This record gives sequence, C-alpha cells and structure tokens, in this order.
Amino acid sequence: MRRVVAVVMAALVVGLSGCIGSGGSNAAEPRRGGILRVATVGLTTLDPAQADNPTEAATAEMLFSPLVNLDSRTHEVRPGLAARWHVNEAQTTFTFTLRRRLKFSNGSPITASDVKATFDRVAAKATQSPIAPLLESIAGYAAAHDTDGVSQLSGVVAKGPRALAVTVSKPFAGLASVFAYPGLGIIDSATIATIADKPVGSGPFHYAGRSGTTVSLRRDGNGAGSARLAGVNLVGYESLDAARAAFDAKKIDVVRLAREDPVPRGTSAQLHAGPYLAVGFYAINLANPKFADARFRQAIVQAVNAADLVAGAYPGGIVAKGIVPNGVPGGGIDQCRARCAYDPVSSKRLLGEAFPGGVVPNVAVDYDDSPTQKALAGKLISQLSAAGIPATARPHPGAEYASFLANDAPELFRFGIVSGFASEDAFLAPWFITGAPENIAHVASSDVDNALNLARKTEHPVRRQRAYATAATGVLATFAVVPVVQFSTRLIAPRTVREVVIDQFGGFDPRVVWKQHPSTE
Repeated sequence: MRRVVAVVMAALVVGLSGCIGSGGSNAAEPRRGGILRVATVGLTTLDPAQADNPTEAATAEMLFSPLVNLDSRTHEVRPGLAARWHVNEAQTTFTFTLRRRLKFSNGSPITASDVKATFDRVAAKATQSPIAPLLESIAGYAAAHDTDGVSQLSGVVAKGPRALAVTVSKPFAGLASVFAYPGLGIIDSATIATIADKPVGSGPFHYAGRSGTTVSLRRDGNGAGSARLAGVNLVGYESLDAARAAFDAKKIDVVRLAREDPVPRGTSAQLHAGPYLAVGFYAINLANPKFADARFRQAIVQAVNAADLVAGAYPGGIVAKGIVPNGVPGGGIDQCRARCAYDPVSSKRLLGEAFPGGVVPNVAVDYDDSPTQKALAGKLISQLSAAGIPATARPHPGAEYASFLANDAPELFRFGIVSGFASEDAFLAPWFITGAPENIAHVASSDVDNALNLARKTEHPVRRQRAYATAATGVLATFAVVPVVQFSTRLIAPRTVREVVIDQFGGFDPRVVWKQHPSTE
C-alpha cells in the first residue's frame, strides 16, 4: 500500500490548492461532443498495471473503470463498477456486487472473474507491476507476489457472475478505498495479450487507434459510457516545455504545469489544481541516542520555518498541516496546530533546558542529492543554526538513498510519502506503527498503535476518521516529524473547456469534462 519516496517524483507537479478552477459556468449547460486534446509526457504504455505516475494514472481512468470511485468533495468511497458492498463484523471480508449488464468496450460482459483476474495480474510476480503493493493487505499477496508459479490471490474469490469476496490478512475497514486507484481499473481477462498497445477497457472511453505520437480514444457506449466528450486525443511530447509550447500555440487543450511554471495570467487559460496524495517532510531517527531528549526534538521542530522552505524549494507548493494530506477523508484539518509552529524563541528556550551547559549536539541533515534537495537542506541548516542548533549537510546519491534510510544510520532525514489510495492509513500505519519495517523514524507509541488498530477495526467512517486523527496527533506529539510540503496537481486549459475536476491521482474526471463549442474546436 505504500512506497518510500527518496525523491518525490520528478514528474510531480505542484500548485496552490486555493487556485482550483471548476471550469464551469452558471450561464452554460453542459454540452456533448468535441475532442479534447491532452498533452502527455512519458506515456509509454496503456497497461493500467504499469500506471505508476500521474500521466499513466490519468490515462488509465479514461480507459478503465475501477470497482469504486471517490467523491470529489468528501473523498469518501462511492460505487463504481460495484453497485454496493458489505463487510463482515471483523472488517476482514468485503463482498462486492457488480452493477447489472456491465460490458467492456468490445461488448463482452464484465464479470467478477474479470475483477479477480485484474487483481491477480497486478499482484503476480511475473507482471512486475509497480502498483502491486496496493494489494498487499489481501490474503495470499506474499505468495502471489514473491513466488514463481503462483498467479492468484487466495483472498480474492469470484462468488458468481456479479459477486466478489476479498479477504484481508488483518482488519482493514478502509480497504475499499484501495480499489479506486485508476491502475486497478478492470480489464478484460480474455484480451490481456494486447493490453499494453490496444487495450479493451471498461471505462468511459475506448481505444480507437494510434497515429504517430497521438493515441485516440473515443466515447464508449457500453458499461461506463457516460462521458460528455466525443473523445480524447492523447498527444505525446518529449518534455513539459514542449507540451506547454503546444498549448500556447493552441494545438493542445490540456497540459500539466511543471513545478517552476508560472500560472498563466491571460484570459485564454484557466488553472485547475487539486491535492495530490503526496507529502514531504523531515523526520528524526529516534533510535539515535542523540535525540533521546524530547525537548531537543521539539526545539528542532520549532526551529523550522516550513513556509520559508516551501517558498524557496517548491514554488507554489502548499505548506503541510501535518502528516496526512488533503485529498483523503480527514486530511484537510490542521494536525499540527501549535505543535509544529515555527517558534524560534521557544526553540532556544527548550535548548537551554535540554543542554544547560550550552553544548548542543551537531545534527546531520540527510537528503537525496539533487539541486532541489540541496537547496532545501541548505536553508534548513540556516534555520537550525539561527536557533542555536549546529547542523551539517550529508547528501547521498539518489539511487542509494532508500537503502541508506533503511540502515538505521540517518539523523534528521528528508522523507516523502506517495500513496495510491485515499486513506489516512496509507500515511500513518506503515510508517509509524511500532516495529513496522518502514518505521524508519523508530516511532514507538502505544497511543499511536492503539489508535491505528482501532481505526482499522472501525466501520463507521466518522469514528474511523477520529481514530486516525488521534494517531496523527500522537505521531506529531513525539516530535519525530517536521511537516514541510503537500504536493498538488496543476493543469491548465482554455476557459471553453469546462468542469476539469482534478482528482487525487494526478488526473481529472474524464466523465464530466465538456467543451463549450464542441462543433468548432
């Protein structure tokens, strides 16, 4: 369900969450028709099992529909191909019932066996799917993913044409949210051989052909054929700069903005932005005796001016309010409050209490060596020094950074989490449960453990959110985490392209977009 991010993806684009454009108009009714031209960079396959970046995920959600969808406002799970589901009392077995008369783009029926085949294929060792960890909570995942010759998840069983049972190894009430990821969109198990180039999908558009660098998709009239657009042309470019130039030349309707790109100020383009499921922060290795005194850790946290770091290293980025980002239920609240506040006066007072002799230990700032992270570490070191905390930059080759973090040697280290599903669990449980392999900061708190275990057993969404909130504040109370930045997706489109609703996966809802003048554009 997770992956360590040594360098938050280079393709990731960030923007101001307050600049979200709806693309709509009170004076205009949605229209049907028109071809939307979308710029793509780095789209190498149409196979949803390989959808490991925002461009590929956005493409997957045009061609394939998942079991469930996420509400664009509340981020709660809603029906997708599954009309409904129920969970046993232990929160370990989820039974999904598919909608009636679902069809793939070739007209063949979508069945529970196709859903099972989709999940089995993603999990299988032979597939080498980068999104396979999304399914690791399912019973039988380790055998399917790590063993040659085992091709099926024992925890996924088709109970009939429309019923599918999914069993997890441990209670996990939020499991359904995992299945909203576009890369888990349902495939036709009979056409796997051609899925990378000529996929048969279950989404709102079907594959219609390829010409040069352009992949043509057209509205599908079968199971998920609710799109307003007549089609989408995915036009490939070698770089974001080239794609932006094509947009400026009016050859493209939708393009991503790179982190450093300015927001257009003219009247011909509108910014659409929304939270991406990724956060960046610094963490303190509590296994190092240097940080045994909580007052020292708190002094470090309160010496950091996150807003200044974001302004310098992530122009247009969002200052993180905690560990759990916006874009998941419960992620919009301020988890930090005064606990993470920049307060150099308090920092100096705490240092005096922790080290009455005035000798403050030197702190190594560990990071993956890149221009952005080098600049970020330099500014962080200056902030620590201003508070009276000596610090030294300790860069590591990017390819070796994940291994370095796992060897228990980091001190104050740069860290990031990118999740493929919209749940607080993805940002808390793997990284902060006592003794977890990915708990690199070595947080050990019975309050955090109890809250996370309670959340995983709680079916009621509001009570579950409260338990996760308790866990998040409990982690921050250890002063092992210094939240810095939340990332966002930024797209621009002409004002005549309406209702570009950004989702958490780096794309937009392809079903609701429409063009104001479909017959002339």
